Amino acid sequence: MTLHHVHRLHGLIVDAPFELPAVPLSAVPLPAVPLPAVPDDAVPDLVVEVTGQAWTGEIPDGRVVAALEAGDFFYRLVAHPAGFTFAFSRTAVFDLSDDLRHVTARPHEGESPDRLPLFLSGAVIAAVLMLRGHAVLHASCVEYDGVATAFVGDSGAGKSTVAAMLCATGAALVTDDVLRVDHSGAPLCHVGSTSLRLRQGSRLVTGRSLDGEPTDLSVDGRVLWRPPQASPGPIALAEVCELVVDPSITAPVKTTSDWKAGLQCLLRYPRVGNWRDTTSAAHFDTLVDVARSVRVTQLRVPLGLPAVTGGAEQLASVVFER
Repeated sequence: MTLHHVHRLHGLIVDAPFELPAVPLSAVPLPAVPLPAVPDDAVPDLVVEVTGQAWTGEIPDGRVVAALEAGDFFYRLVAHPAGFTFAFSRTAVFDLSDDLRHVTARPHEGESPDRLPLFLSGAVIAAVLMLRGHAVLHASCVEYDGVATAFVGDSGAGKSTVAAMLCATGAALVTDDVLRVDHSGAPLCHVGSTSLRLRQGSRLVTGRSLDGEPTDLSVDGRVLWRPPQASPGPIALAEVCELVVDPSITAPVKTTSDWKAGLQCLLRYPRVGNWRDTTSAAHFDTLVDVARSVRVTQLRVPLGLPAVTGGAEQLASVVFER
């Protein structure tokens, strides 16, 4: 039986026909309107549908909001009179309504729909948030001692790995991959993904085996680990660390940036990059406020840190200065 899943994700209530790596609010048979298991005030902010019609690669004409081309892969976010279309080459397309409250997803012809939740909970939700005027970082984030520490960096820099190591030493997971940051008098972040996507060689990444832990495999072959979860939030954001792998060192080293260097760091890591549209102005304005009010640091970590004996505790002592 197909279930109707309602989640809380990055401060939004998301209604989707599949399970997402997010805080669940209900799961009821489709169709089910209104949603009987959801509180009266939990009206969905975003409703997701999957059509049976495959995508054949067409993209509507319109204004390009964001785009990336890397070899044979591309993504393109286009604004047009009906709303927005977010296309991923030979994989899937997502049509967004002009009020950003509805998403229609279609896998590319010949592709499985199993990858749709991965795209939706990553780049698509990030684009929706940015189009709504929120700042969204490419970051993993943990909560420790009541405040949040986020980790930004390029793909493969070790954001999820570092978050997993810290969760193994007593921190709680706020999110992985996508981090919504707001600034309403103070910097706040929102709970997102409830699992960490770790590479296959990471079963010892936390400094202990994950055998027996609640893990699954994602559709792209990652190990999904569900560590303890952070409080519902929003959570005060205390620090943003830029991760840099440094083969010349043997232990983690953290240095603090001034606010201007910190702002430049934050601007390097939007979750959806190559934004060409003025809708990103709110993202920029929020990050200016964040850079002025949180500590922005650079965390240099040695190559192969997860394999170092006591590496997780050593990392936590540097990050949390305990």
